[in-house]
Amino acid sequence: MNAVGLVLHHGWGFDATALESLATKLREITPYVHSLDAGFFVDTLQQQPIVPLCWPPSLSLIAVGHSFGFATLLQKRGISWSAAVSIAGFTHMLSTVSGMPGVTTEEFAALAAGLREEPTICLGDFHRRCGLPPRLRHRLPTAPSLHGLFRLAEALHDLAHLALRMPDIPILALAARRDRIVPPTLTEACFSSSSERRRLLWHPTAPHALGLIEVDWCRTAIATFIESTFCDGDAA
Repeated sequence: MNAVGLVLHHGWGFDATALESLATKLREITPYVHSLDAGFFVDTLQQQPIVPLCWPPSLSLIAVGHSFGFATLLQKRGISWSAAVSIAGFTHMLSTVSGMPGVTTEEFAALAAGLREEPTICLGDFHRRCGLPPRLRHRLPTAPSLHGLFRLAEALHDLAHLALRMPDIPILALAARRDRIVPPTLTEACFSSSSERRRLLWHPTAPHALGLIEVDWCRTAIATFIESTFCDGDAA
């Protein structure tokens, strides 16, 4: 099997620590695991390479994004992804953007208003709606920095206009049947396809915080995807 490098990106309202447990599990597959941070909770966002400079150039690069992190990674310029994994991700959010199932403009406007008026309460409530248990919620930041608040608002604007065209690479979509943020109808609109290069796998009971709660399940699914993709020669 070709050596692979996994680049992780968290979703809106989180930071890189949200995927620490998953990153640790994925290092059982490959030592090349790197997490990016959107800077929602820091004033100064350090410049960070998407791919660490110390990684071998021969690695097959796989984007692993939770929620909005999936689209964020696939929109990074100058990176040739060999495959991608969506964890409770999507290619569009609002139904009005694509004409397909999605979140209503009213729901989205309520989230944006909450972020403007009471950002800490808004993010805490968002984490609860993601299905995070208290033991995990208490470990995550909910008070954005001044510059981080701007980045959160900017990301919401990008979410509202998202209409991602997925590249022609193998894609694994891990989805949760009890997701209150990305409902199953939205997931199916984004990832149900007759293409042999796209695979949609459902967890029957998990919420939106799939990649934070069902870490072992995600690790197993990703390992199987990598083995089948890069052993069978399906990768671009």
